[in-house]
Amino acid sequence: MPEPIPPQILRAIKADKGLCGEEQLWLSAAAVLTIVASLLSYIAKSPMPLVFAFAFDAIAAAKLEIDDF
Repeated sequence: MPEPIPPQILRAIKADKGLCGEEQLWLSAAAVLTIVASLLSYIAKSPMPLVFAFAFDAIAAAKLEIDDF
């Protein structure tokens, strides 16, 4: 069974090569959703679109996090 990559080495690889396509997609989706939610929140005079955007951004941040064991 293959061993997982140690977190320090994985961070060094990420710093050298940058984000992969899936990570860029998550970050782009989070940014676009936040902007749209801000506009909808202003137009509707309701904080609910921002609450949903915050929840999505929390999920996106969790997906991008490197697990430290």
